Amino acid sequence: MALAGACCRACNPLLWLYVIAMFFLVIGMFFVTVFTYAVTNKGAATAAAGSGYGDYRIEDYSDWLKDRVGDYDTWQQIQSCMADAGVCGNGRFSGQFGGVAAGIDATDFYSQNLPLLQSGCCKPPAYCGYRPVNATFYEPPASGLETTDADCQEWSNEASLMCFRCNACKNGVLATTKSNWRGVAGANTAALALLVFAYSLGCCALRNNDRRRHRHYY
Repeated sequence: MALAGACCRACNPLLWLYVIAMFFLVIGMFFVTVFTYAVTNKGAATAAAGSGYGDYRIEDYSDWLKDRVGDYDTWQQIQSCMADAGVCGNGRFSGQFGGVAAGIDATDFYSQNLPLLQSGCCKPPAYCGYRPVNATFYEPPASGLETTDADCQEWSNEASLMCFRCNACKNGVLATTKSNWRGVAGANTAALALLVFAYSLGCCALRNNDRRRHRHYY
């Protein structure tokens, strides 16, 4: 539409349609980019002492993201998706650590730099005292758990459950979402700059067409 409208005065309506469409596209992209930055401007992790994972807190994230993981139905869908995708199954996690032998030192295992999602969802927190038999199976202490922490109680060796119900898993999802969305926001910013440039060219072409039409009239 832009080329036809710029090259042919008879096709000027096409150029108008192009400029109008680009205007709404720029406005839409602008609000999407601002929204993405707004909902990811909070959330930080501090490394827990002697561990290779970050200590994330749900309350550190934006209200919009907290509401997503706090909603029961939404979290059930996320949990089901992670189970179906084998986040803690036969992928990178078990491929890298699946051969862990019984009796491994828990400190060594927990110090591994796992991806954020798997660190929060595929193993119980280190402070719970579970002993790793392998990458996906943990034994509670012989004396039993000495903590009433919710995440310690929620851990299950079932592949469809594991720590998917844990706050640590929700934290991992939020941290991963923030990281991915920040990348998307950066790409959107570059795309927005290109759209503004293309929109400006369309406006210039429209103005030139108007000038040529006025000259021809006079």
